[in-house]
Amino acid sequence: MLDIIWPLFIIISIVFSFTNNSVDVVNSGIFTTLKSATDTTISMLGAMCFWNGMIYVIKDTVFFDRLINRFGKVIEKIFKGISKNSEIGKKISINMISNLFGIGNAATVSGIEAITIMENENKSSKYMSKNMMIFILLNTASIQIIPTTIIAIRASMGSKNPGRIIIGIWFVSLIVFLFELMVGKIFFKEGKDYE
Repeated sequence: MLDIIWPLFIIISIVFSFTNNSVDVVNSGIFTTLKSATDTTISMLGAMCFWNGMIYVIKDTVFFDRLINRFGKVIEKIFKGISKNSEIGKKISINMISNLFGIGNAATVSGIEAITIMENENKSSKYMSKNMMIFILLNTASIQIIPTTIIAIRASMGSKNPGRIIIGIWFVSLIVFLFELMVGKIFFKEGKDYE
């Protein structure tokens, strides 16, 4: 759908600029936006590389094993039939810990690996399992102690206090997390088509 909407917006903007004699404004806007996007991407790249590297370094420590063990107990309660010591349990733990520290980019890899394993173990090849649906839901509303990506974006845009939003993020993400967990547990059924 977005592959139709965005080109349509661009075409309408260009046509409107010709009819309004403001082609120079559109042209200027394109280059200003490109420069802004490039600057933001480059300034965020350092923070993303740092935190992705930290996750891979911390992954081999005793601290991380203890953290995974703690998260594993929660995962066993949330996801029916998934053991904290299984490969999928560890991938989900890494994903949730990465999300908890606000490192969405590091969480993506473990999230894809976890959902791939779930898909391979899915008894009903036609529909997503309940665990898959709950995992996707919880990934969209991850609780973040340190929202590093958002702080990096705010810092790159010149915010004087980029960490000011942390308490608001804790509050909102906790409410959404609990609500989505409740919805997933109550309304999702195994083997049902939700498309």
